[in-house]
Amino acid sequence: MPFTLVRDFFLSLSQYYSSFLLPFRSSIFFFKYAHFRFLHTKHYLPNRITDTFTKKFGGLIKRRECATVESLREIYEEQFTHPGYQDFLFHSPNNKNITVFGTIDDHDYGCNNGDSTFQYSKESGLAFLNFTNEPINSPIYKRAKKGLGVYGVKVFDFDRPKGSHLVPDEEAAVDPDVKEILVNRSPTYSKKSVAIFVLDVRTNKTPWSSGMDRFKPNKEGDFLGGEQWQWFEKALSHSKATVNIIVQG
Repeated sequence: MPFTLVRDFFLSLSQYYSSFLLPFRSSIFFFKYAHFRFLHTKHYLPNRITDTFTKKFGGLIKRRECATVESLREIYEEQFTHPGYQDFLFHSPNNKNITVFGTIDDHDYGCNNGDSTFQYSKESGLAFLNFTNEPINSPIYKRAKKGLGVYGVKVFDFDRPKGSHLVPDEEAAVDPDVKEILVNRSPTYSKKSVAIFVLDVRTNKTPWSSGMDRFKPNKEGDFLGGEQWQWFEKALSHSKATVNIIVQG
């Protein structure tokens, strides 16, 4: 089964959005791309996570405070309503071919080097999925609502008509949390199919050790957590796509 490991595929939506992406927006829209998949929505939060300063060793040490639920919502709303992003979603020539789909890293999560101890981990995941317009009845959203993390899989069949590349979860028969998968083991997508798996390396991440121990290997530590590992193993075994792409934050 072929697969490709990808990190930050193609574009990162971040604080560089205005300075980097917008000057090239017209060129991106002019280019009549066959398929545009925006896999990783990296909403970096350097100025909205509170910076505090503490006197130490004769100088000021900067320390970042984690985001609140309110600040996360405000930031995603600010980004979603950005005119350039609205143009990208709704007014580009091939907007029917655009899928916004991804997972979180620490600054999307709302806490620098965040891990399983972040008190707003569930709220953060839901805020992210609301930003990407993930359907609330999807297995990805349902897992996030339970606080399990932002992880899932979507299958695209590029042999289908324009605007219909995304294969419904029940038909794709990959996500083990879709009940209909039990009776649908014969997917009907073509050899021009791609399954994209996104994994959450923050919600269930083992915290770093303190002091100098943080630089030592932790053979008992984990990034995905047991439930996500089991989900990933089952989902990958179900995939009949020609290509499997694995994305992590």
